[in-house]
Amino acid sequence: MYKLFLSLRYLRKRLIALVPVFCVMLCVFMVVVVISIMGGFLEMIKERSRGLLSDIVVDNASLQGFPYYQEFIEALHEKMPDEVVTTTPVIYNYGILREPATKYTKAVRVVGVRLNEYQQTNDFANSLWYDRFYPGTTSLGPQRQPIAGLDNRDNRVLPERFASAVVKWRAGAASEELEKYDQNPFAPRPGPRVFVQDIGPPGYGGEAGGEEELYGVIIGCDLINERGETGRYKRYYPLGSHMLLTILPMTAAGTLSGAGSATLSLRYADDSRTGVYEIDNLSVYVDFAMIQEVLDMGPQERIDGTFSSARTSQVLIRLADGLDTGEVRARIEKFWGTDTIRRANLDGTGAEEIVAADLRGTHGKSRHAIVRFLLDPAGGKLYWETDAGVILRANADGSGLEEVTEASQVPPVSDEPWDLADGRKYWVGPDGHIRRSNPDGSEAQTVIATGYAVPGGFELDEAAGKIYWIEQCFTHSLHLPRASAERLLLNGVEVETWQERQRQFIQAVEKEKVVMIIVLAIMSVVTVALIGCIFYMVVEKKIRDIGIIKSLGASSAGVAWIFLIYAAAVGTVGSVIGAAGGCVFMRYINDLQDWLASLNPNLRVWSPDVYTFDRIPNTVDPAEVLVVVLVAMVASMLGALIPALLAARVWPVNALRYE
Repeated sequence: MYKLFLSLRYLRKRLIALVPVFCVMLCVFMVVVVISIMGGFLEMIKERSRGLLSDIVVDNASLQGFPYYQEFIEALHEKMPDEVVTTTPVIYNYGILREPATKYTKAVRVVGVRLNEYQQTNDFANSLWYDRFYPGTTSLGPQRQPIAGLDNRDNRVLPERFASAVVKWRAGAASEELEKYDQNPFAPRPGPRVFVQDIGPPGYGGEAGGEEELYGVIIGCDLINERGETGRYKRYYPLGSHMLLTILPMTAAGTLSGAGSATLSLRYADDSRTGVYEIDNLSVYVDFAMIQEVLDMGPQERIDGTFSSARTSQVLIRLADGLDTGEVRARIEKFWGTDTIRRANLDGTGAEEIVAADLRGTHGKSRHAIVRFLLDPAGGKLYWETDAGVILRANADGSGLEEVTEASQVPPVSDEPWDLADGRKYWVGPDGHIRRSNPDGSEAQTVIATGYAVPGGFELDEAAGKIYWIEQCFTHSLHLPRASAERLLLNGVEVETWQERQRQFIQAVEKEKVVMIIVLAIMSVVTVALIGCIFYMVVEKKIRDIGIIKSLGASSAGVAWIFLIYAAAVGTVGSVIGAAGGCVFMRYINDLQDWLASLNPNLRVWSPDVYTFDRIPNTVDPAEVLVVVLVAMVASMLGALIPALLAARVWPVNALRYE
């Protein structure tokens, strides 16, 4: 009991204890702020990446895009109905945006989306500004410019579509949001929500050409709006303003289209603030079907009168909750570009994969399709040939893969598209399903409903009761010539999770966080050393007290614990104050920066064009804060350990000799 009493007494009475308390407080404060900013930055990257990209991304990283995307989407939903929730194609290109009235011109990245599908696949809906207050009014389809007019009581009102939408929003909005909205619901430029205003009734038209129906465009918030020193945006362009977008169509071969550049007349439908500056300062979003046609990425007539497949730049895939995205990605990638050899019992049960034959050649990303397949039951071997002319073989269970160099090593192949086993006839139907029937064709039934088996590409092992077959991947099931432009575009497609797509950026930030923690840990050693020095001084000043306590029966361990508890108290007080101060500072860090910037713009320390996001990440992880507090307490006790041991070794007779 005396240990705790004396420790707390020293903490209260000795002013020198304020120095280590202040040092611990300052150290904990810095650590909490740094790990919160770095950790929040990392979490924001992950959150925004997931929100903007969805779970799986199918992309060939080319402005030409890739064909047969719609067929792939439909096949994927059929193949994986329980895993895939929504999918949507996206087109990326670049162009020049111009507002004709003010001649304002900016280079932009053009994103073509099916807005409803896009909003269901990721979190884009949460970034729309006008749609937040007027839900359901933002569209990329043809539209006219809305006008705020006067009602019978000379009150400023919006057209019915917007007026009814804002009533819906107000029903679920918080009182703070309603108060901000009512201060300036809609106004002439500049303002938070800008509409063309007229002294007549509300309607559509307004500015020159406002009556004309034009496709809508959603513009990145930082492209056309001015961000004030308080962090709020001033909007100068009324909703529905006329915009011009100039783009360069490109052929599937990667050359510019003969039609030259195309200029689109669009109408400002909304602005988007994702919080990622590089996106909000660069991107505009337009209707997918419209931009696909303008960019000549729709079906194009060939010389022979047939039509090529439409192209897209990317397919986003949202998965059901709770799934392992890495495992599902591997399955989707295999479905996209990997032929497999599978086997099952003759009745279709027990299906399993034997060989995954995604054998890439030496010429880039060329994937080889399996064109011939043979089972040698006597030798227990599987043989197959790729469309590159390479012959391979493996054991019947898929092991022992090797290349066959001599064609004479391959047994003869039957040309019959069917085979017999157990008194039944087996064949692959035109729909890609494996069927069987009696030899006369009666009692036909589907044995394996794969949809991607190759006609003639199956073998029967009657003795083992097994059926082997080639299951083509999606791209090879299209049967495109290897050297065709469409096949080359498909070969370049990669399937990635959102984590893999942002891997380099995420890993870099994670390493920076570790480096900062190491630097702070080194700085904290100074605090530990300072605590040791101060406690050494305290022990020197308390030699007489130590002698008295020991003469009254206190043990050496008891004396040591007095100073260790004293150090723990110093660490507890300092770390708690520092942690609390750090949490409060992080809570108001953006407000503080905006206030400093209002005094002097040069005092703004967080630049969105440097740090990607337009706000300082201020997420505090309670678990990390608790760890920092505990480490600070332990470090304080370690700093006082040597002085405490010196105090324990004091002999009472020596301490009281001259007293």
